[in-house]
Amino acid sequence: MLKKVLVAGFICTLAYSFWFLLIGLSNPTLDSFAFRQSQTALSAYWILQGGPWLIYETPVLGSPWAIPFEFPTYQLLVALVTHTGIPMEVSGRLISYFFYVGTLVPAYYFWRQIDNKIEGFLVFSMLYLACPLYLFWGRSVMIETAAVFFSMCWLALLVSLVHKPNAWKLLVCVAFGLLGALTKSTTFMVFASAGALFAGIHFLQIMRSQGLKSIGNAVAITAVAGVVPVATGYFWALFSDAVKGQNQFAAALTAKNLHYWYFGTLAQRLSSTFWIDVVWKRMLTDIFGYGAVFAVAAFGVNIIHRKSLVTAGIAVVIFLSSLLTFTNLHFVHSYYQVANAICLIFAVAVSISCVITLNRPVLATALVGLILIGQVAYTLAFYLPMVRSDPVGEEYYSVGLVTREQTKPGDAIVVIGTDWSSEIPYYAQRKGLAVRAVMPDAELVASIQNPRSILGNAPLGAIVDCRTFTGTQNLFPAVNNILATMKVTSDDGKCRVYQP
Repeated sequence: MLKKVLVAGFICTLAYSFWFLLIGLSNPTLDSFAFRQSQTALSAYWILQGGPWLIYETPVLGSPWAIPFEFPTYQLLVALVTHTGIPMEVSGRLISYFFYVGTLVPAYYFWRQIDNKIEGFLVFSMLYLACPLYLFWGRSVMIETAAVFFSMCWLALLVSLVHKPNAWKLLVCVAFGLLGALTKSTTFMVFASAGALFAGIHFLQIMRSQGLKSIGNAVAITAVAGVVPVATGYFWALFSDAVKGQNQFAAALTAKNLHYWYFGTLAQRLSSTFWIDVVWKRMLTDIFGYGAVFAVAAFGVNIIHRKSLVTAGIAVVIFLSSLLTFTNLHFVHSYYQVANAICLIFAVAVSISCVITLNRPVLATALVGLILIGQVAYTLAFYLPMVRSDPVGEEYYSVGLVTREQTKPGDAIVVIGTDWSSEIPYYAQRKGLAVRAVMPDAELVASIQNPRSILGNAPLGAIVDCRTFTGTQNLFPAVNNILATMKVTSDDGKCRVYQP
């Protein structure tokens, strides 16, 4: 009876996730972290226009236009699907959703090697599909769910290799590991730490019963499966930094110069703001909604069941290790939890599976139901209005469309007052320079007076000034003298479009 209830629940949550995808499917990428979504879409757009694949272009910091961060696995797929005639926003969301739901396939393979109860996996699937965090970012134009999918495939195959080494399986495992590490290295590191922990525990168990020699081949194969993707990701980072170094405005965005941005500080890790406001109030709510307290209660069941305590405990440790490693990224960006939220969902699912093992189906059903209700209620209250928002009133979207209409396809633009956001260049479908706030005033003036120094061979089609709208009107005062010599072709009271 319990299995039938859980199967029905799985079907309902799957349908619910698809319904959520369809809401605002064709809307612009403006709902949350539009800065990052438009950057991903912009890269895919210029790949679609015939730009290079490996040294792909994200033309927001002037010429040369390439400022690669991750390998463009997701962007290439978006460009490929968009090439069939599907709008880019729709392509991006469909691909994200495919990877979001598709992650359940390798997750099932992994689950059966850790816990052979199908009921437990059904619990995991429901909590995962109804998770507010995954529901929202699983329909965004972002690389997050693609990285999770590839990394989950790698982890599932790695655990299988640990128990039964196989050459062909090793090749497939390495391939998925490469895709995971290249698509997003910070996400892959979550799964790499999981693989290392599960493999290490298994090897210790074998050593105790059979001796050190019995694990030689398995250790070597596991090491290859892990080292090759990590090393490749490292060399890609070196390569991408070298490419960024060729752009005078992107040199500050290399991994070396962004060390603090990635890792944060010790004070940040020890602050109550991080653990209470960010982890407890934001992250747990984003994962379990208003049902977070019931998720914590479910985890507490592990106290009376040693095996599930170890398994769930490992998952929690992996979740926390990502927070403690990339602290500032998790502090600033809510979408970074897409990489490790699956660990907490896994831990709670293992805990409820333990309740089922203890022959308490009513308690298990009640826990699942309460968490699901909390997840759905939070999604409808917080994320649904965001997804349904009308893009017409969005300033960057509107001025981007105006700029597209008033410039030629081969023109380039300069955007002032939005930092280096890709939003206006993406909606304008123009290459250009989005001026970073740290750029010296004199340097910006010199660049505008000599457009070839920043725009390559592209003529300057327009300067978009949004300083009043963003409250940065005191920046770049010397630029005002140049703008005074140009004509205003659009002014909505927030952003002005100037043309020569």
